[in-house]
Amino acid sequence: MRKIAMLFWAVAAILTLAVAAYVLRPMLRKSGDAGRAAAYDMQIYKDQLQEIEADLARGVLSPTEAEASRTEVSRRLLAAADAAESEGTGGPAPRSATQIAVGGTVALVIAGTLGGYVILGAPGMSDQPLVNRMGEIQQARLDRPSQEEAEAMIAAENLPPPTIPDTAEIAEYRRLVPQLEQVLLERPNDVTGHRLLAQAYLQLGRVTEARMVQDRVMNLLGNTATATDYAEAAEIRIIAANGYVSPEAERALAEGLQRNPGDPVLRYYSGLTLAQNNSPELALRIWAALLEEGPPEAPWVQSIQSQIGGLAAAVELQRIQNGGAPALRGPDQETIDAARDLSPQDQIEMIEGMVAGLSNRLATEGGTPAEWAQLVRALTVLGEIERRDAVLAEARTVFAANPDAVAAIEAAAQ
Repeated sequence: MRKIAMLFWAVAAILTLAVAAYVLRPMLRKSGDAGRAAAYDMQIYKDQLQEIEADLARGVLSPTEAEASRTEVSRRLLAAADAAESEGTGGPAPRSATQIAVGGTVALVIAGTLGGYVILGAPGMSDQPLVNRMGEIQQARLDRPSQEEAEAMIAAENLPPPTIPDTAEIAEYRRLVPQLEQVLLERPNDVTGHRLLAQAYLQLGRVTEARMVQDRVMNLLGNTATATDYAEAAEIRIIAANGYVSPEAERALAEGLQRNPGDPVLRYYSGLTLAQNNSPELALRIWAALLEEGPPEAPWVQSIQSQIGGLAAAVELQRIQNGGAPALRGPDQETIDAARDLSPQDQIEMIEGMVAGLSNRLATEGGTPAEWAQLVRALTVLGEIERRDAVLAEARTVFAANPDAVAAIEAAAQ
């Protein structure tokens, strides 16, 4: 609980500093604008109080966290009101006095933020905001082979074709395929016929052809495609790629989960996606929940049971690689003194580095819905909309079985 609480304050400091850096720029530019800046501050703090109440109602903040945030924002609101009143009765404060006051406030916020970061982050590591683990994971996902590239690589291996049992059912599929192919030449928009042909190809081991026909099914369905349709499309793509989850398969999973977050097939393959992309702990959480839900005879349960041991070992290995370092103390006086001299641009760069650290931890270790919501809000404040949307998509997968958590995280993006 202490770690979670400290994480909240670290992220809260990030958000406060981001807003402060933006709001204080006009004050530092021109002292005559102090009255307007104070009035603007008051509106900002009023809006923040409303956001705190909304977050409390949604469950993003606990009552204790909400009360602490409410107290701090109220204090700042009163200070802004006093500043506005002083501006109305006297002249503007000297530029030097304004800068001293601003510097003192920013220094206090930075000191508090750094304190939280030292406990939660990894300040002993070299500065690498663009080469951290989160960036590596995202880059690896961007660089992975497409569906067609994966199928081409498999074909280039010249593997022997799968052994198809000589059963009455298989014989029926063999008889049915030429008939379906002929019918679909005459009726190219027949969704049912294409579904049957895709399944027939799949049963006969003609997986690439099955994938292509299923793609045709999805094109015909368009916006009417259901979660089950997307699950079938993703599954056939994964089978055609010999178990590899391509970007195209992952997009189908995401579309399906938006329509039915609780679908077990979609959740199983989403866990497989995470396992293949260096997020074994998140995958383990999804699969463990599916095992608990059952039923025991479900095909995804049997598949999870055959793989979960190796996944748990990968999680433990990742923890060993990431752990073992001694506990770190708070920032020394030299660090705090240096922080006082940061320009607004430097402050924003520091914020971005801290947010990257939080993104990395959630991507590799997971976290609570409140932590994911705080990250979404931080990225929104920084204007990192594409990254925010990527985090939202990941959160929908991780908390697919918890619609309330997904709703709270999505609300943080508003």
